[in-house]
Amino acid sequence: MKIRNKNIYKKLLIMIMITFLTQLFTLFRVSIVASNFGVSVELDAFNFANTMAVLIFSFITTGVTTVLIPNLNKEERQESINSFLTIVYGAGTFLLIVFLLFNKQIISITSNNKNEYFIELSSNILRILLISQYLTTYLGLSNAVLQINNQFNKSKLAILITTAISTTIIIINSQVNIYEYALIINITAIINVVLQYILMIKTSKFKFKIKFNYKDEKLKKLLKNFIPIIFSTGVYQISLMIDTLIASGLGVGQISILNYSNNIIGMINAIIVGNIITFLFPKIVKDIEINESEENILKYITIINSILFLVVIGFFVVGKDLLKILYYRGNFTSLAIEVVYTCTLIYVIATPISASRNIIYKYFYANNDTYTPFTNSLFISLLNIIISVILSKFIGLYGVVLGTTISSIVSFITISIKLEKKFGVKVNTFKFFIKNSRVLVAAIMTLIIVKYLQSVVLINNILINILITSIITVFIYIVILNILKNKILKYKL
Repeated sequence: MKIRNKNIYKKLLIMIMITFLTQLFTLFRVSIVASNFGVSVELDAFNFANTMAVLIFSFITTGVTTVLIPNLNKEERQESINSFLTIVYGAGTFLLIVFLLFNKQIISITSNNKNEYFIELSSNILRILLISQYLTTYLGLSNAVLQINNQFNKSKLAILITTAISTTIIIINSQVNIYEYALIINITAIINVVLQYILMIKTSKFKFKIKFNYKDEKLKKLLKNFIPIIFSTGVYQISLMIDTLIASGLGVGQISILNYSNNIIGMINAIIVGNIITFLFPKIVKDIEINESEENILKYITIINSILFLVVIGFFVVGKDLLKILYYRGNFTSLAIEVVYTCTLIYVIATPISASRNIIYKYFYANNDTYTPFTNSLFISLLNIIISVILSKFIGLYGVVLGTTISSIVSFITISIKLEKKFGVKVNTFKFFIKNSRVLVAAIMTLIIVKYLQSVVLINNILINILITSIITVFIYIVILNILKNKILKYKL
C-alpha cells in the first residue's frame, strides 16, 4: 500500500511539474504578446475570436472525456462508444463548416463593438482559430483513453512540447503581427493533436471506427449523459462570452484586461485545480464502487481548499510583482497592471469555492448523472449574466469579474444541497466547517503576518522579493496549520 501511495504521489507531482513548465512557457508567450500589443483593438479582436471559437467546440472535448471515462473499460460498450463518437464528431464537422461560411455575419451579430476594423479583424482571426479548436475536440477521446489507463502525464507532456514550440517561435520572431500569432497557435494545436493520438494508440488497444447504430440502447444512454454536458459547458462558455461582450462595450482594451486576468486564473486552474481533479475523477469512480465516496469526497474538498487558500494568500502578497514581471513593458502601462491585479485578485478569492464545486460535479458525473450539474450550471450562468450586467453599469469591468465570483459562491451552495438530496451524501456540517475554518484561520493569520513583515523589511529586487516572500508564506502557513492541529498534512489520496 505504501509503495502504491508513493507511486500515486509521484505521478501527481510529475503532472504538476509538467503543467507548471507548460504554464511558464505560456506566460512567456503572453508576456511577449502583452509587450507587442498592450491593451489594443488588435488583441481585443484576437481574444474575442478565440472566445468565440472555444465556445463553439469546447463542449465536445469536455463531454467526450466525461462520458467515456466511466464506460471505456466496459467491453460490451465498445460498439456503442464508436457510434457515440461518430455522431459527436460528425456534429462538430458540421459546426465547423457553418461557422467558416458565416463567421463575419456571426461576429457582427454577437459583438458589442460595431467598429468595422474590429469586426473584420475578428472574423479573419476566427477563420484561423476555428480549425485548431475543431481539431482540439479530438483530444476528448485521447484524454479519456490516457486517463483511464493512468497515463495522465503523457497527455501533459505533449501539451508541454507544443507550448514550448509556439513560445520559442514567438521569442525568435517577437514582432509577430496578430495574424501570425493566430497561425502559430493554430499550427502548434495541430501538432498537439497528432502527438496525443500517437500516444493514445501506443497506450491502448481502443481504435475508433466510424459506426452508427441508432437502435443501440447503450448509445442512447451515452447520448442522454452527453446532452446535458453540451448545455452545461455551453451555458458556462456563453456566460464567459457574455462577459467578453460586456467588456467589449466598456472601451478599447477592456477585453484584453479581462483576458490577462483569465490567463493568471487559467494558470492556477491548470497547475493545481485541473491536475488534482483530473487525478481524482477515476478515484471518485472507484470510491463509488467500494462505497467509500461519502467520506472521501469531503476529504478531497478539504485538501484542495487547503492548497488554494495558500494560493490566495500568495497572490495577495506577491501578485502585483508577478504581473509586473509578466506584462510591465512595451505598450503595457502601470495603470493596466493595477486593473489586471484587482480583477485577478477578485477571481483568485473564488478559486477554493469553484474547485470544491467542480469536485462535487465529478461525483455526479461518476454516477452517470450529468443532468443535475447542467441544471445547476444553467441557473448559475444566468445569475452570473444578470449580476455582471447590473454591476458593470456601476463599477465597469470590476462588476463583470465580481459577478463571476458571487455566482461561484452561490453555485457551490446549490450543488452541495443537491448532492445531499440526490445521493444522500450528508455533509457533517459542524465537522466540515471546523476543518475548513481552521484552514481559513491559518490563511488569515499567515496573510497578516506576511503583510506585516513586508512593511518592516523592504526588498527592492522584484524577483528576490517574490522568491523570499513565497517561501516565508508557505512556511508560516504550514506552521500555523500544525499549531491549530489541522490533520490536512496527514491526509492521503
